[in-house]
Amino acid sequence: MLVHKPADSMVLTRVCLVLLGVVLTSPPLLRAQGELPSIVRRGLGDLAAGRPDTAFALWASSEAFGADERSQILQSVPMYKQACDKPRGYDVIRVVAVGRHVQRVFATLLCEVRPVYLMVAAYQGGTTWGITALNWSTDPDKILPPSLVPTQRP
Repeated sequence: MLVHKPADSMVLTRVCLVLLGVVLTSPPLLRAQGELPSIVRRGLGDLAAGRPDTAFALWASSEAFGADERSQILQSVPMYKQACDKPRGYDVIRVVAVGRHVQRVFATLLCEVRPVYLMVAAYQGGTTWGITALNWSTDPDKILPPSLVPTQRP
């Protein structure tokens, strides 16, 4: 015979409330690559295929960038090629939705010698997505926020 203990139901209720609170207060996350904006997915595909010129030109063409920012992005291609000698693909670390129209995509670009870490911010102002920020480095601490992964060099 089962005996119902009121204390057990109180514990279960508290656990459920805590879990619900965590889910409701966590930043919205999207699931990996299937839900990336097409401009981000295309650029990552170009980087993985060894075409950083194409990827950076695509992202720099966004209306959010002024001439100086566009030039800076395009001028970083040779440094990127030096950092990512032979691309092997990419892993999406996390896609963070900052509301319904802004996404921050954190990715690791898989290269022969070392990984390159990337953050691309995308914005949907109308029907299409554009890029509003682009940062990359071989140092994960410069790209990945500590809330995402612990720092490499505390």
